[in-house]
Amino acid sequence: VAISIVVQTAMAWTPRIARWFADPLHWQRLRKGRALLFVGGVAGLLLFFSWFRWPAEVSAPIVLQATGAERIYVATPGVLKQAVAAGTQVKAGDVLAQLDNRELQDELVRIEGELRRAEARARSLAARVGDEQAAAAQLLVTQEIVADLQEQWALRRKQAEQLTLRAPVAGLVVAPPSQTGADDPQRQLPGWEGTPLDRDNRGSFLQRGVLLCLVAPADAHEAVLFVDETDVPYLRRGQEARLQLSYAPTTILSGRVVEIAELNVDETPPELTIPREIAVRTEEGSRPLRTTYQVRVELERSDAALMSNARGRARVVVAPHPAWARLSRWGQRNIAVDKSG
Repeated sequence: VAISIVVQTAMAWTPRIARWFADPLHWQRLRKGRALLFVGGVAGLLLFFSWFRWPAEVSAPIVLQATGAERIYVATPGVLKQAVAAGTQVKAGDVLAQLDNRELQDELVRIEGELRRAEARARSLAARVGDEQAAAAQLLVTQEIVADLQEQWALRRKQAEQLTLRAPVAGLVVAPPSQTGADDPQRQLPGWEGTPLDRDNRGSFLQRGVLLCLVAPADAHEAVLFVDETDVPYLRRGQEARLQLSYAPTTILSGRVVEIAELNVDETPPELTIPREIAVRTEEGSRPLRTTYQVRVELERSDAALMSNARGRARVVVAPHPAWARLSRWGQRNIAVDKSG
């Protein structure tokens, strides 16, 4: 739009200026001293506005994340029977989710039965050691079998207990990043998508290592900025930042930059993909269209009620730089060919 306005204005005034310079009378009436003074003044103003270091800011979309959070992973695979909802306040030891693994339960019952029979045989052989010479040798073998079965039973018992996932600390339940799950090829159980805490995922099979949720202190959050590559060189640790959240536009938070990532982002979070805060490559899922870096901002204490995974926008006060540098940033972001692919 700006370029169109400039071009139209130039097209309208260029013929008039050309006719003015083509008229000899205008040149005769022209006072060279004033003309030079005018040209010099305009040139001076242009140089001043181009090289004077103006206050500057870097604007970027943000996502709030919980800090100091305990990540809860699935240790024993199973079918999800129940789970708490995201945003639930829990105490240490509270049940977060309950899984069911029928094969593990059957295995535990089988080993327990074999263990009882082996222990009974060991007691019988121990009572016959004094009367039968061969009983001593059989007792040693049976005792080894009992020890092995006890070890197997303890391992399966621990795995069965891990089907009940509990909160290690008190805090707020935070949903993990949304993702698409795959069907289990061996058991042919339904896959899942979104997060394991979603009600629609009850009855889905969760593999070992799946991130169930996070448990974080309710008042501990940080902001993660997604900054374009053209703005990253102007960012430094310790710079002040002001943040505005989408769900609370009248609340302004303050913080400071604490970390600037060295590697670019491969995937845009869904909180910013859906509202198109960051342009993505549609043929590659949620990969950013332009090279983007994460910048962590530590928030100052505030009485505002913060929500994990909330989106918003941040402005970071950077070192002043001249107008030509700002124009260069604008051109690279809006005109230059993207080189991130």
